[in-house]
Amino acid sequence: MSFTRKAIQAALALLVIAGCSDDSSPFLPTGGSEGPAPANLLPITATNARDVAGEAYLAAVKSIEIADIAATVGQSAGGGVTKPAGPSLSVGGITELVLTAPFGPTVLPCTSGGTVTISGDLASPTELSAGDTVNLLYEACNTNGEVINGSVSSTVEQYREDPVLAENFVLSLQLEIANFQVTSNGLTETTNGDAGVIADTLGAPTTLAASAAGSSTTFDDNNGSTTLTNYATRETFTLNGEVFEFNVDTRGTVSSTSLDLPVTYSTPVRLVGVAFQFPSSGELLVTGQDSSVRVVALDSTNVRLDIDSDGNGEVDVSVETTWTDITG
Repeated sequence: MSFTRKAIQAALALLVIAGCSDDSSPFLPTGGSEGPAPANLLPITATNARDVAGEAYLAAVKSIEIADIAATVGQSAGGGVTKPAGPSLSVGGITELVLTAPFGPTVLPCTSGGTVTISGDLASPTELSAGDTVNLLYEACNTNGEVINGSVSSTVEQYREDPVLAENFVLSLQLEIANFQVTSNGLTETTNGDAGVIADTLGAPTTLAASAAGSSTTFDDNNGSTTLTNYATRETFTLNGEVFEFNVDTRGTVSSTSLDLPVTYSTPVRLVGVAFQFPSSGELLVTGQDSSVRVVALDSTNVRLDIDSDGNGEVDVSVETTWTDITG
C-alpha cells in the first residue's frame, strides 16, 4: 500500500482509521513475523534476479494492502458500507449503527447493489474496546465499481481516542479473512488468511501510518497466486510541505506461482519516497538459497540490483534497471 500508486491509494484509505504516529507504537500487531524461514529457498542468479526482486517488492506492497481490508471494517463499523474517502471518518460514530451489544446480524445495502451483513459483540455501545468483535459478510457488494464478496472477522485488541479530537485515535485489529474477493476493472483478487493491523491517527494530519503483520496470507488473482508467511510491514506518512513522504520497514517470506521456491525479504535500509511514486532511496534485500539480490533505489525511477549468486557476501553482478521493469 505504499510504494506504487495502487498501494498508496490503499494506504490513504486505511489511514482514515489507521496509522502509527511514533516509534513507540508496537511494530508487530502479531508475533507471526518471527517464524523461521523455509528450509529450501530459491537460488538467486543473474538470470532470475529481476523476477525475484519484483516478486519480493510486490509482496511487501500486498502485505500493507491488508490494511485496506481493515479500512472496510472500520467504515462499516462507523455506520457506512462504502470504502472511506478521506480522513474525516470517526470510529466513534459506531453509535449511529450499533445501539446494543451484541448486535446484528444487520443486512445493509451497498451503494451500487449487493449487501453487507454486519454483526458483532461490543462491551460498550458508545466506543470500541479490547475484545470487541465486528464481523462483515459481503455479498456482491458494489461500491463505486468495486464488487466485494467474502467475509472478514475482526477482534479489537486496542482502541484509544484523543480526549479532545475523537477522530484521532489508536486502533489495533486482529483479522481473519475468508475468501475476501474484490473485482475491479476486470481484475479479481481473493485474499485468505490472518493478519493484525495497528492503527494510530493521533498525529494526524501531519503524521499517518499503518502496520500489518501475520503468519500466513494468500492472494489469488487472474495472473497467479502469492502467499506471504511470517511477514510484517510498517509504513509511516509524514506531511512535508504539500506532499506526503513515506518511510517503509518490511520483512517476510514470499512464495509465488512465478517462482519455483520461496525467498525472504527485508529492508536493511528503509524505503523512502513521495506518495504516488516508487521509493527514491533505501534498500530491499531478497535472500535465497546461499544467494541474494539487493535492490538499491537510485531514485523514484531507477534501481540497481546487486546480485550475490554464491552467498559469499560479495557482489558478483550489478544491473541497473527501473522500478517499472522489475514490477512488470
